[in-house]
Amino acid sequence: MLIKSPPFFPVAFRAAIGSLLLFFCTFSAAGNELEALEESISRWIDLQKKLADENNSWKADREILEQNLFVLSAELEELQEERNFLQENFKLQDIQRAQVEGSLDQERLIRDRIQEHVDANQQRLFRLIKFAPPYLEKEMRQAKSKLESLKSEELGQRFQAIVTALIRFEEFNRSLTLDYVPRKLSDGREVMVHLLYWGLAGAYAVDERGEMAWRVTPSSEGWTWKEEPEYAKQTLQLIQVQEQRRPPELIALPSSISSIQ
Repeated sequence: MLIKSPPFFPVAFRAAIGSLLLFFCTFSAAGNELEALEESISRWIDLQKKLADENNSWKADREILEQNLFVLSAELEELQEERNFLQENFKLQDIQRAQVEGSLDQERLIRDRIQEHVDANQQRLFRLIKFAPPYLEKEMRQAKSKLESLKSEELGQRFQAIVTALIRFEEFNRSLTLDYVPRKLSDGREVMVHLLYWGLAGAYAVDERGEMAWRVTPSSEGWTWKEEPEYAKQTLQLIQVQEQRRPPELIALPSSISSIQ
């Protein structure tokens, strides 16, 4: 019995199929490696970008930090200069404070002497106010009320009020002052009289008709009126001269000098 060999074509076909399978297997393995390589390259590129971004960000932050450092350094220098300036001022203030403390007792002594002077002049003014003529009574009452309302340590205001009142007294004492006031007569009649002050020394008064005259003198109890009808004519002439209704002339009238203490 003869055994026949298989035909040639099937064997070659099987070989071709095997080679094709091997190619595909090899190509498939190469494709996987390529994909892995591409993935690695992509990851590397991303990493490089991140590194570049971080590097740029760090450079920008470094520039900002350097600028801030420059500003802070300048501010620190200014603060050091200011500190040195303040230290010098503190030293100067310490010297001045020592000088002030050293002269404090002297200043207190001076203030006490000033206060004694102001107190003495205030008492002098109060004694003088008792002799104030009716013409000055209102002003002097206001001055006294103001002084009594001020505190003892308010030396400046007290001194100013005292000087103002004393100047007013001095002005009045150095001048002739004409006033026009009502006066009640002994018979009950009230008449208007001309009153001529010779400073604080006294005054002469006469009614409009020249029928009654008075000599007015100061005292601590007020200004007293003494009737002197025998001098009514002369007193009226004196008033008319002062009012410029009569030419100047020598007029003799009795007088007295009162001492105001």
